[in-house]
Amino acid sequence: MSIEVNAQHSYPDSLKQVLKNVTNDSARFDISVKLATYYQEDKRDSALYYCDKSLSIAKENNLFLDVASSLDNKGYVLMHMGKLPQSLQCFLEAVKLAEDVNNENKTFYKKTKEKARLFRLYVLSNIHHDWGI
Repeated sequence: MSIEVNAQHSYPDSLKQVLKNVTNDSARFDISVKLATYYQEDKRDSALYYCDKSLSIAKENNLFLDVASSLDNKGYVLMHMGKLPQSLQCFLEAVKLAEDVNNENKTFYKKTKEKARLFRLYVLSNIHHDWGI
């Protein structure tokens, strides 16, 4: 006796459907980040596509802390794809942006002054962690 199961990957499919219909840049950015994260370990081409999408949205809105975070994600994916020079370039640019205290509030994720500082340091620590791998 055999059992055949056809499972749908509902999480990414649902996010892709929402992404098609949403017009708010903040939501588009957030969904793109979630999709990039979802795909980063096993479908790296898809992850890179969504990294570039989130990066583009962050740049269009001059949200440099989000640019840094997206560059970190992209650097991580590129590293695992064996594209080390491009990965290093992403990490170097991301560190520069995340180290700048003037970028603390340049994010879609609005926070109080103290939480903005902690969020910037969190982004910076993620960059260093991923770069260290």
